[in-house]
Amino acid sequence: MSEQGSIEARYDRHSQEFFDTYYTYYSPHATRQGLHQYDGMLGHYRREEIDETLQRMKTIQAGVAAIDPASMDHQHALDHPVLTTRIKREIYWIETWRFWENNPLFYNDIITEGVFNLVSRNFAPLEERLKSVISREKDVPAVLCAARENLINPPVEYTTQAVDQVQGTIRFFEKLPLTFKQVSDTGLLNEFMSANLKVIDELQRFLDYLQEDLLPRSKGNFAVGEAEIQKIIDAEEMIDVPVADILARCYRDLERAEAEIAALEREIDPNATSAEILRRMRADHVDPGDLQDAMREELRRIRGYLTEYNLLTIPPEMPDVIVTPMPDYASGGGMMLTPGPFEMVAEESYLALQIPTPSWGEQRIKGLWSDFNRYSMALLMIHECYPGHHTQFYLEKRVPMFASRDHDSDSNSDGWAEYGKYMLVDQVLAAQSPFYRLAALISKRSYIAAAIAGMEIHTGARTLQQASDFLMEKQGRTRENTYIWVLNRAVHYPTHLTYYIGSEMVRKLKEDYQKLKGEAFNLKEFNDRFMTYGLIPIKVIRQDMLGAADDGMLF
Repeated sequence: MSEQGSIEARYDRHSQEFFDTYYTYYSPHATRQGLHQYDGMLGHYRREEIDETLQRMKTIQAGVAAIDPASMDHQHALDHPVLTTRIKREIYWIETWRFWENNPLFYNDIITEGVFNLVSRNFAPLEERLKSVISREKDVPAVLCAARENLINPPVEYTTQAVDQVQGTIRFFEKLPLTFKQVSDTGLLNEFMSANLKVIDELQRFLDYLQEDLLPRSKGNFAVGEAEIQKIIDAEEMIDVPVADILARCYRDLERAEAEIAALEREIDPNATSAEILRRMRADHVDPGDLQDAMREELRRIRGYLTEYNLLTIPPEMPDVIVTPMPDYASGGGMMLTPGPFEMVAEESYLALQIPTPSWGEQRIKGLWSDFNRYSMALLMIHECYPGHHTQFYLEKRVPMFASRDHDSDSNSDGWAEYGKYMLVDQVLAAQSPFYRLAALISKRSYIAAAIAGMEIHTGARTLQQASDFLMEKQGRTRENTYIWVLNRAVHYPTHLTYYIGSEMVRKLKEDYQKLKGEAFNLKEFNDRFMTYGLIPIKVIRQDMLGAADDGMLF
């Protein structure tokens, strides 16, 4: 604890004030992070409330900027650039990107995350969480009222996706009463049922509004342009490398990855075509009905490798991952739902997967199951769980400073998860079968292509269809699946470069650290030390780990 009158104490007060401002504005994030004093509210989204939030953040920003990190102790000095970039990021999102004004999904996410985060883990007795659900459900009309007032001219792609996701949100709330069937307080249940029916009605009316009012006038352009991509990766990731240089690097690395794939395919079978080898690899998968059991076994195996091969210190108390279907409201193939870094009660960690539905069509279902082949499935387990997201998110609880513990740099988290894939393939899996290395190279090519497609649709260099065709060629997936990815992911965020470029940032840091340590370098020590920083920007980690040996080059 900093002394009351110290410069560290002044910094701590600024940090606390910022996060209280942010959590009051966007309360679902606090619940997700494990801070439950905000559980009874969804936040404040009226235009005048957002303006007030923005002004408070700018005042705090000035106070933090007035503090010289060199005058504080090491922990505070390390936290200072993290808090600085976090404030910069939130101000950018509100003031410049203005997603609250141009993306109806923002409001749908507030509602779904706000309630899902209350019911998905047992951080408090069921009745207590039900009271918070009721309180948040009573906020839903105000959130949707703000949406109608704020939304001006969103891109048609945003509104079309919102129409689809709100339908899933309605299904989520229709099934929600099943969560509370063991509650015996009839008065509380009656209050919940009334509030829940009101939410469903409000969401249905919002869906009508999206389809009949907002969709016809959704004429905005989702493409932010090269200059804005630069601002986004600076504000979010502290990446100052010019976008044009990142694109050029990705194209060079894509060519190199394709050459490595071709060479490995010749090693596997010089008489087979690339398509034949790929079919052979993808055909090695379990039946859909056995997928969850196979994943549980794979999770146990992959986790064991980290200790067996002395790659990372895994606390024995770290919970195992639970495989579960994706929530009705969500899109995407899979996501890791680990308790937040401040959560001290709930332990449930879910790997949520998109389970096919009959409406998908045969080609989309076929594409999904071929992606879950034995080798790609192992890489998914590594990225999402061990040593990827689940492990890193769990170990984030040890980070001492508040801003650093709350931070979520994608180039750190996705970069580490991808680095973990290549590390385990190199250290363990490649010796078992060359198909693991092939799957890793194909995955690398896929993420490089995704980075290119994501940037180029936002600079106008590719149309959505051209991006989809490019990904279909480089990822080997169906046109339908790649187009869905472009619409659901790349259209909304031009920063999917964080997967590949993030992994390159971790790789380069490891190599630079190895040069610094010389013969004393130990892979486990590097991995363990990297985990102590949490999900802060890698630029900050480089400066702390390398000191004067930091050459200033991120990748």
